[in-house]
Amino acid sequence: GDSPNGGPNSNSARAQEYGPFWRNAVPSQAAIDIFPHVLNGDSYTDPRFDETFIFNGDTYGSEDQFVIDINANSPPIRFDGEDILANFYKYGVYYRDQAEPSFILTSSNLILMRYADVLLLLAEAEARTGGDLDKARDLINQVRSRVGAPSMNEAGIANGSADEIVQAVIMERALELVSEQVRGRDLRRWHAAGLVDAVDILGYPENRFLLPIPLQEILNNPLISQADQNPGYN
Repeated sequence: GDSPNGGPNSNSARAQEYGPFWRNAVPSQAAIDIFPHVLNGDSYTDPRFDETFIFNGDTYGSEDQFVIDINANSPPIRFDGEDILANFYKYGVYYRDQAEPSFILTSSNLILMRYADVLLLLAEAEARTGGDLDKARDLINQVRSRVGAPSMNEAGIANGSADEIVQAVIMERALELVSEQVRGRDLRRWHAAGLVDAVDILGYPENRFLLPIPLQEILNNPLISQADQNPGYN
């Protein structure tokens, strides 16, 4: 979106969609539940939980002086025995000292790819190609240690084999990269590799795991025609 406080601001639209103003993108119950939390009977709470979600009634600001009053624009989730409205704290501007946080007052750059993403992709590559499993474990633990989460061994995360490390990567990417628009692509490629059943998870028909060949490419290339289009697309 265009911010009057400094020109085009690539992060403002995300903060607007994800914040309590429009609530067009809200946490799912599955996103809430996947995080280890002592209230769910886990031995620890993943530190990323409080950095990812914010609930109606939570306070913010340097002295916790402001209270989140979420617009009830979408349904609540279940947490700690009650139904409560939840929002993404991630990419919001609730850290600011203002009673009415504005979604345009942020100069954060749009993140295309993070170092943690690279580390987890490399860990997955090591595990899936029969590479260095110790290196894969270290890469995952680097991501966990950055946020103060216990190592995989300390957290009781199975990592004795390549398959277990791949499953650990699948979980870690959900925790680390939630709301960063990568999960759908991850699920599609894991589906193609036979690691997950993403048809079940996403509810997509099988043909939606391929994108359509752009019409412009078909028109410009004499060697292909609409008959070469991927199944399910006109």
